[in-house]
Amino acid sequence: MKFFRFIKKYKFPFSFIQNIFSNKQAIVVQQPELTALDLDNLLQEFVFLTEADEFNEPKTVQEFIANSKYIKNNLDDYFKLLIEEGCADEVANFNEAAYFQYVLSSLLFTYEDDWKQNYQSLSDYITNETGQEFTISAHEVQNGPETIAKKLEQETDYTLMNVAVTETENSFFICLKNRKNKIVALAKQLNFPIVNY
Repeated sequence: MKFFRFIKKYKFPFSFIQNIFSNKQAIVVQQPELTALDLDNLLQEFVFLTEADEFNEPKTVQEFIANSKYIKNNLDDYFKLLIEEGCADEVANFNEAAYFQYVLSSLLFTYEDDWKQNYQSLSDYITNETGQEFTISAHEVQNGPETIAKKLEQETDYTLMNVAVTETENSFFICLKNRKNKIVALAKQLNFPIVNY
């Protein structure tokens, strides 16, 4: 009721009130633009937290950082570059998240699959990545990645995350569970399409 008393007292036009209730996106809080130094520091921290520098050549890590900066600063030019290299065609409808899915999947040792996950090969992937025996049943896979991530966290020091733009494709990766929240926070700042279970 205080809100309506405030409106009445200051006599805002009805269209202003209507806009607040009919368009919840009318008030948008813009994230501040990242400076070049901020972007570089965030990307370096992401590489550290995901331990990508431990299983990639330094050149691969540097390419990831360079590509990420290029996407952030020159999205249209990056799209043209992909067309020139034969990685995309002119009718492709990619957005920033789709580009980041591409570069993240190249950096992180991901398990690629569609929504019909092969539980045995996913079990093998997790076992190889964690160094600990881990098995998933067909039933657990049917319950979704959330179930697998929760089981992984209960049995190991790791968790399962996903680089995903659509619900029908998965690009899973493993990370230490005590770093999960930091990775999610960085992903939001960088606009990386990372799904946390």
